[in-house]
Amino acid sequence: MENRKKILVVEDSKTNRKILVDTLVDTYHIVEAENGQIAWDILQKEKDTIDLVLTDIMMPVMDGFELLNKIRHNSVLRRIPIIVVTSLNEQENEIKALDLGALEVVIKPYDPAIIKRRIKNIVQLTDLERMQAEYHVLKESQQLFDVFIDMALPNSNLCVWKYDIERDSITHIVADKKYGFNRNLSNASETFVDKKYIHVDSIDEARDMFAKINAGEKVVEKSLRIRKSGTLGLSKDDYWWNRIVHTTIYNEDGKPIGAIGISEDISEERYAREKAEIDQLTKVYNRTGFVDKVESTLMANQGREIQSALLMIDLDNFKSVNDNFGHEFGDNVLLEVANRLKGIFRPEDCIARLGGDEFAIFISHVHETNFVLERAEQVRKKLSMEFQKNFELIKITCSIGICFGSKPEFDFQSLYVCADKALYRAKTSGKNIVMIGDKDTKFPL
Repeated sequence: MENRKKILVVEDSKTNRKILVDTLVDTYHIVEAENGQIAWDILQKEKDTIDLVLTDIMMPVMDGFELLNKIRHNSVLRRIPIIVVTSLNEQENEIKALDLGALEVVIKPYDPAIIKRRIKNIVQLTDLERMQAEYHVLKESQQLFDVFIDMALPNSNLCVWKYDIERDSITHIVADKKYGFNRNLSNASETFVDKKYIHVDSIDEARDMFAKINAGEKVVEKSLRIRKSGTLGLSKDDYWWNRIVHTTIYNEDGKPIGAIGISEDISEERYAREKAEIDQLTKVYNRTGFVDKVESTLMANQGREIQSALLMIDLDNFKSVNDNFGHEFGDNVLLEVANRLKGIFRPEDCIARLGGDEFAIFISHVHETNFVLERAEQVRKKLSMEFQKNFELIKITCSIGICFGSKPEFDFQSLYVCADKALYRAKTSGKNIVMIGDKDTKFPL
């Protein structure tokens, strides 16, 4: 329901009071009082909700003058604008009412059009004055706040900014010297990505962060890699990890209009975590890190029509390499496999060694199925390697199982089971081939 202004109508005549109520009720919320004393009691109880008082002068118990005087001497109530209604040719009363703080005097009998216009003008003027006062207080408070923040934050690992939804801009950043972007950032949701302010690994999470703020979620928390000041964003060393918490701001209608963001440098924490999530031999994700990465990406993609793909890769005949050349040589082969996979896939694709000679690739955004099939075929060819010892030729190949996921209910376990079944069929169908999901199609044809 619309947030209508509340007017207190004070009039001892039932007939006159009804005329006023009927004139205003379609536009305002009306509270009635038949004399000044009742009006004063109402004001005491509803001092924060009454927006305007419309009062007669001549009334029993407490007249309009006494009511005006009491309101004028009350530090809270005197902010409320007052219109006085009086009879024709009562100039002395008009002057006295204005001296006591009334903003307008309306002459009886009432002209509905005039009284509605007077009230509208006063309400608008009062709103404007209040907004200006609040603005100046807020501005002074903000300036003082900024001084304190600028003094305190350089000695911390925190950064504070404001995000404007309508303009899609970050309008103010405090302690931003750590970061590789300006205080005023327009088209923020895309600029973060286009200008490499966010590492490619964090793009999906960043976009999900802005989408949730725009959707009105009260608190949005993400961990993102943000570019360091003075760097070009060419390597992971040019970025540091930040935990970002946005608290959404709403207008009076409950619509989200922006957010206050606070970010904390958590690089040390994340680097320690990454060390636990990275395979120390190949420097790609291990099983734990891979599962966490895929699950967080799938969660960020929920509710969006995005197709992803999981590729399970198993080396064929790798045991012969270890048996004939030793485990150190076998480790070098695994390292070469990881490097070749990095050369085939994009930086945003997630590569992992799940254990032994088993690898996995997660592609979060699949626009065309052929893109994945072409990469899988490249993998199959690139991982076909030959080794020779004592005139004995040892050849390894790879089998690949693929699962495409686009349904909301797809989680990591669903994708894994689907791709693993496809990998099993590839291994039992002659090896060195690619199988897709639950289909019997194999590649090369």
